[in-house]
Order: sequence, then C-alpha cells, then structure tokens
Amino acid sequence: MKTDSAAYLSDAIRRIEGGNVSSSSGSHVAGIFGKAAKAFEKEFRMHVSWTLKTCGLDYDTNLRATIKGTAFQKLTLGNLMAVIKKASTLNSQFVPACLPEGYEFSGFLDAVKQINDAWVQVKHGDEVEAQILVTRMKSMLELLQRIRTQEKLG
Repeated sequence: MKTDSAAYLSDAIRRIEGGNVSSSSGSHVAGIFGKAAKAFEKEFRMHVSWTLKTCGLDYDTNLRATIKGTAFQKLTLGNLMAVIKKASTLNSQFVPACLPEGYEFSGFLDAVKQINDAWVQVKHGDEVEAQILVTRMKSMLELLQRIRTQEKLG
C-alpha cells in the first residue's frame, strides 16, 4: 500500500460513515476493508517481529515449528496470533512487551481475532455487515496507533 495504513484507515472510515462511497454496504465496503486488513496484517507482522527481537526470541529457532514451518513473511493474522500466544509461554517478558498501552493480553488478542474473523469472511466471499467492517477498521486504526506509540517508546 502506497499510503500510510493509518491514514488510509482514517480516510476510509470517514468516507464510509460520511456516505462518500458508491455503496455503504456490499462489495465496495468489503473491498475497502480488504485493502485495510492487508495493510494492517503487514504492519502487525512487523510489530510481532519487533516484539520477538525485543524479548530475545527468534521465530525460526523458537516458534516456526509451532506454526507448521510457515515462513515468517507468509504468516497470516491468525498465524501471528498463534505466534504471540506461544511466545508468551516461552518468555514471560513477551506479554508486557507486545501489549499496546491500555490492553490486557486477552483483550488484545480478542481485538485482533475480531479483525481476523471479519477478514477471513471477506476473503471467502461471505457477506459481512458494513457496520461490522467499519467497527473492525476502527479497531485496526486504534491498534496501529497504539502499536506505533509503543514501538517509539520501546
């Protein structure tokens, strides 16, 4: 994505809620959501990589077997959640290091899971209500902003 993912999300939410898209339901919103989710996954992958390094863990050495040998750059959002869960059992410092301010571990994973669940539905062509997609985009935006703040401080 050429545009900053947070800026894209912010603009997309504003356009959808303002009625400035050709259809506030259906495939147009799903397409906007899909583009946002793809960028979110990429940035979330970078965050997980940063967190692993911060905690002295190596994906290939410590975690790859848990994720069925998938190369790190190919991990889906669901795979990345599995990495976080497993890493938290290997290094007690992982949980505090990976959590953006204001999140408990289960709440953080739940927020990511809700985004992932909606994205899986969209990728499989299932219809998801536009309001749910907008809510998930708002969650992506909040998580991105908090993750970026955390990494600057860390």
